[in-house]
Amino acid sequence: MSSLGIILHEVERLWQLSESYRAGYLWLPDTRARIVAEHNAMIDALADYDLDLLVEKSEQHREASEEMVLSLLGDSNSDEFEVSEDRKRSKR
Repeated sequence: MSSLGIILHEVERLWQLSESYRAGYLWLPDTRARIVAEHNAMIDALADYDLDLLVEKSEQHREASEEMVLSLLGDSNSDEFEVSEDRKRSKR
């Protein structure tokens, strides 16, 4: 398996492992509305051929989803959340 194939397999594996958490927060009406709005914003950016806006909206969507899943796993002040916050700051 090529290195790209290995990475793809790992991403698919992690996506499947997170499915129960993603499904859990989709039951929350406010969260579902936020996700729909975020997806619409990404679609609008695509329709406008605005790559910078698309990247910005995609990052916001991923960060919000990550925060929601981590909050379902436990205290938002956990080490995992703090590492995530550090990682987000380093990307900026």
